[in-house]
Amino acid sequence: MLRLVNRILDFRKAQSRKMRLRIEEFPPGSYISEICSDFRKIAEDKGILLDVRDESNGETVWADSITGQAPHAWGRAMGWFSMAIVDVLDFIPAEHPGRAELINIFTGMVDTLISIQDPVTGGWYQVPDRSGDAGNYIETSCTAMFAYSVFKAVRMGYLDENYLHVAQKAYKGLIDNFITVDDKGVVTLTRTCTVAGLGGDPYRDGSYEYYIGEETRDNDPKGVGPFILASLEYEMLLKSEI
Repeated sequence: MLRLVNRILDFRKAQSRKMRLRIEEFPPGSYISEICSDFRKIAEDKGILLDVRDESNGETVWADSITGQAPHAWGRAMGWFSMAIVDVLDFIPAEHPGRAELINIFTGMVDTLISIQDPVTGGWYQVPDRSGDAGNYIETSCTAMFAYSVFKAVRMGYLDENYLHVAQKAYKGLIDNFITVDDKGVVTLTRTCTVAGLGGDPYRDGSYEYYIGEETRDNDPKGVGPFILASLEYEMLLKSEI
């Protein structure tokens, strides 16, 4: 993923004429295999709650000295991962062996999400591995991301239609609990975590207290964007049922 981000930054250099691009043809198979491999490394056991892993041999304070893993999963990180899978599948040929593997990883992840989906709001918590604990809260960006991902996966045939209720419950929960409309018709999405990370200055230790202590705000783009995508998927579903 870091390599992909670096490549995107290289394109920005090209746009500002700080770097020249050389256009050449290449077989896409190796690039697709690399993408599939990146997903596989992140989700070695399908259905895991994704967290961050450090590979500096225990030099990072927030990482477990043996596994290198962060102490907790973060909802939006999982949301990005789920969206990445359903979107990258658009470009992977049906005959490529990595395609079925990614669908299996995604299915396992959704099965895990079902087990921790909040029964009241249909949403998911800021810290998924501590769902329901004191101080934890339903976070709207990850909830919208999961809703979008499942809606699209069902529409594209990556998931069986039996999974549709998961996205419908999440989307309805967002509408009923976290969307407000004022007297001028202005729509607001509430309770989105502004940002979270690890390390840095001031130091972010990845603790439960850190994640639930980060600021939330209304209409954060990282929540509004996924909510719009989920809404578009929901509208396509309604049209298909007419």
